[in-house]
Amino acid sequence: MVNIFPSNTPSVEDVLYGDRTTSYRWEVFSHANGVDHLVGVLDGVFEGSLSWTYNTSVKGTGKATLIDLDVVDTTPGLLRVADLTLESVRLRPVQVIQGLPENPLGIFLVSAADEDWEDTGRTYALELLDKCTVLDQDLVDESYSVAAGTKILPTVQAIVASAGEYLAIDASVTTAVSTGQVWDAGTSKLNIINDLLSIAGYSALWMDGYGNFQATPSQLPADRDLSYALLGLPRELRDGEQSIYSPSWTRTKDSYSVPNKVLAIQAAGGTDDPAIVGEWTNQDPTSPYSYQSRGRWITYVVDGVEVPDGTAATQLAFLQSRAQTTLVQMSAVQASIKLTHLPIPLVIGDVLQFSNTDAGIDTQYQATSMALDTTSTGLMKTTLQEVISL
Repeated sequence: MVNIFPSNTPSVEDVLYGDRTTSYRWEVFSHANGVDHLVGVLDGVFEGSLSWTYNTSVKGTGKATLIDLDVVDTTPGLLRVADLTLESVRLRPVQVIQGLPENPLGIFLVSAADEDWEDTGRTYALELLDKCTVLDQDLVDESYSVAAGTKILPTVQAIVASAGEYLAIDASVTTAVSTGQVWDAGTSKLNIINDLLSIAGYSALWMDGYGNFQATPSQLPADRDLSYALLGLPRELRDGEQSIYSPSWTRTKDSYSVPNKVLAIQAAGGTDDPAIVGEWTNQDPTSPYSYQSRGRWITYVVDGVEVPDGTAATQLAFLQSRAQTTLVQMSAVQASIKLTHLPIPLVIGDVLQFSNTDAGIDTQYQATSMALDTTSTGLMKTTLQEVISL
């Protein structure tokens, strides 16, 4: 007879919503020919933090404090700060929660390195910016132009390559600019890239956890997946027995400038044809900001919208989509929540289900800012905006 004992291995849910052991590893990368190469792991980091903001071009920033070690650890792959060239090194923090897949948090460059000297030796306080700063700091030294009919994604890929970086694109996407575009000398390459991606109906350039640049089609928050990519579980923060967020949290509302109509007007194209106008309205009687609720129109105009090459019908559809996106974004300020919780594998812009029984909330929210303490007992502070569907 074989005795079968129950497994003591905790499930993913047990780890995510229960006791956990957390650590962080700071990987060191060199860069050559557009590719980041792992060269080791940084030793001596004893505290750090990372933060992300959704509506910024360089979304990720961070800090890392580390000891300038005198004694070399002979463990293969471990590097001291003295082994690094801080002006060119790249760091990738990795979150390791025992029982969950490892969660890389992006590749960062060192923007500043303060030294503190004491009788015990030297410590470094590193300031970090995510890899998009490479494109943000690289400015064109003469005016940059794109002719009408130019395919957007290959052009973006070429601009990224001109800064010594690499972007994978979907070669089957042939979206092109409908009119010529010109940027002045001194414009950042990241700004040019994001202008072109906007014309294609794509989100601004972003960096994934592995440190790869990503150009992806824009998607309304209401249409985004609600599951953790790494875990295959619903992405949620709920109260009750499995709550992992602090009972002290804040909800704010700011409704003064919320419109119920948005007009997106095509940029002038050098012809006598009238500009195409896309319109989107809020006529949901359950919304406190709709025309039905307020009894009047509050209109917001997005002027000079560059549209992709295509027929009048496809360009109108593009402008209507831009108007809808703008109206959704401006309506989302009606409810913003700030809370502190155990770290979860959340990416800026992700949508999750937030619930609090006492407040009567059980709604989808988008993460618009996040701050993570990268110590073993560190917490995560997240700002959420309510997901609006109009």
